[in-house]
Amino acid sequence: MRSKGAFDRLLKLVRLHKVNFIALQEPFLAPSQIEEFRERLCFDNAMTNNNSKIWYFWNHTLNCTFISQHKQQMTFKANQVGHLDYFWFTVVYAKTNASRRKRLWRQLRIMHTLIDGPWAVGGDFNVTVSPDEKKGGRPHILSKSIDFIKCMGDCGLFDNNFTGNTFTLCNNRKRRKRISKRIDKVITNQEWYFRCLNFWSDHEGYHDIVKKCWDEDIQGKTMWRLPSKLKNLAHTLNKWSRDTIGDVFETVKHMEETLNIKEEEYETDDSKLNIMALHKAQTDYIRWLKTQDSILKQKARVK
Repeated sequence: MRSKGAFDRLLKLVRLHKVNFIALQEPFLAPSQIEEFRERLCFDNAMTNNNSKIWYFWNHTLNCTFISQHKQQMTFKANQVGHLDYFWFTVVYAKTNASRRKRLWRQLRIMHTLIDGPWAVGGDFNVTVSPDEKKGGRPHILSKSIDFIKCMGDCGLFDNNFTGNTFTLCNNRKRRKRISKRIDKVITNQEWYFRCLNFWSDHEGYHDIVKKCWDEDIQGKTMWRLPSKLKNLAHTLNKWSRDTIGDVFETVKHMEETLNIKEEEYETDDSKLNIMALHKAQTDYIRWLKTQDSILKQKARVK
């Protein structure tokens, strides 16, 4: 961040992807400069952790509540303004020393007990988890990864597939002395991919879709298979819900309008045909109202 080139690249990425928040690790700047960079990056809010190794910026379109912040992590709870759904995000900047990283793993385990919803943990973990995450130098040693792997398992966090370069760190040496590693990543819990709405299970076709997605053969590393299945299931169910069920809240409004019309028609003409139409409108409205109530209750429990 101290160099103009690094700042210009960051600003270009922010504008290109129109992000609502970003986190920077080890900006090599004094804490007093965070407001200056907030303005230059065109964000509305900024915060740093207690050793200024993590800087976090976010816009007014996001409600953020900070849950925890230490030397190696910052955790916040957030939701889009006007939406009920919350998510949790932990920004990590791990120590290079394995024994000092154990404090971070303990903190993540504590956060796991407090979080009830979609959770992502991203940043520099300063550890590789498999041989294909390191190239050059001494071979990968599993014992150096085991604390992190156990932490992921205890917290229900999964490593995700990614796009772009395989490695995120290089010592920039030549030839045989060059070492490249993937130590930066984003790991997520199951809820991060999607939230299965309870009322879906009452609709025809839901169980068949789930079974088909889950039976699909997924290639790749074992640790990526479950996240890949969940991503595929989330995409399929969300599309099925849009195409088959539609917007529940808009449907409730439409059903209420229809019910009002049928009530007026019945008041004008209490024929058997209008009575049947009114009863149907009442039944449809109540059914969709219960569905809406189910969604709101589920969201309230997450909140």
